[in-house]
Amino acid sequence: MKKFETLAFGMFVVVAVVMGMAKLFPAQSSAAQQAMSLTPSPEPTELPTDVPTEVPNPTATPRPTDVPLPTSTPSDGATVTPRPTRQPFELTATPIELTPTATATMLPTATPSDGATVTPVALPDLVLEKTADQQTVAVGDSLRWTLTVANRGSAPAANVVVRDVLPAFFRGLHVTTSLGEATLVDGIVSVQIAELSAAQTITIWIDGTVVSLDGPLTNLAQASTTTTETSTENNTAWSSVTPKIAGGVQPSATPRPAAQPQRTFPVTASDAAVSVALPIGLIVLATLVVAWMLWPRRLG
Repeated sequence: MKKFETLAFGMFVVVAVVMGMAKLFPAQSSAAQQAMSLTPSPEPTELPTDVPTEVPNPTATPRPTDVPLPTSTPSDGATVTPRPTRQPFELTATPIELTPTATATMLPTATPSDGATVTPVALPDLVLEKTADQQTVAVGDSLRWTLTVANRGSAPAANVVVRDVLPAFFRGLHVTTSLGEATLVDGIVSVQIAELSAAQTITIWIDGTVVSLDGPLTNLAQASTTTTETSTENNTAWSSVTPKIAGGVQPSATPRPAAQPQRTFPVTASDAAVSVALPIGLIVLATLVVAWMLWPRRLG
C-alpha cells in the first residue's frame, strides 16, 4: 500500500512540476513551438539573363557625287557679255534731329497792388470737450457730465447744435446750459444755440444716475454748425468711468492649470498570459515545497 501511495505521490509531483514550468515560461514554450513549426523557404532560382545578340548595322550606301555641269562655250562670232559683279549694299543712317518741346510757362502768382492788403477769410472753429465728476462709479451713484463748447475761430458759428446720446448704464434726469435751449427726450440730449461768437464758450451740465455696470462705461457727444469751419476734427468728445470694486482691490483670476494628457499602454496577449500564469506557478512551487518537506515522513 505504501508503494502505491509513493508512486501516486511521485506522479503528482511530476505533473505539478510540468504545470509550473509551463505556466512560468509560456512565452518561451510558444516561441519554441513557433520555431519548430517554421519550414525553410525554398531558395529563389536565378533566371537566366538574356544576352542581347549583336545586330550588324546596315552598310551605308555611298551618295553619288555631283556631276559638274558643262560650261557653255560661245559659238564662232558670238560675243559673251560678262555678268556684272554684285556690289555690297550699304545702309546709311540719317540722324533725326529732335526739336525740344515747349516748356511749361509758370503763371505769375497774384501779388497785391501797391498799398493793398490781403484779408484772410474768417471762419469759425468749434472745439468740444467732455468730463465726468467721478472716475469710479457703482450702481445707484449720481453722476454729472460737463460739456464745454468753444468757438476758437475768427468768425461766429450759426445754428450750433450739441447732441449727446446717453449710454445704457446712465439714466439722465435733467440737463442745463449756459446759453441756448436744452432738451432731454428718450435719453438724447440736444442743445441748440442760434449763434456762437468767436472766442465764446458755453457750458452744458447733464445730471443722472448710474443704473448698470454692463458694457463699456463711455459717453460720446458731438457738436455741429451750419457755417463752414476751418476744421471738424475737434467736434467730437467722449469721457469714460470705471466700476467700483468691493474692498478696493480687484480680485485677480488664478489661471487653472491645464489638464495633463494621460499616457495609456496597450495590454498584449502575452502580458495577460504572464499575469495569469505567475500566481498559478507560485501555487505549484509552494505545493512542491510542501511535498518535499513531507516526503521523508511518507517514506517513514
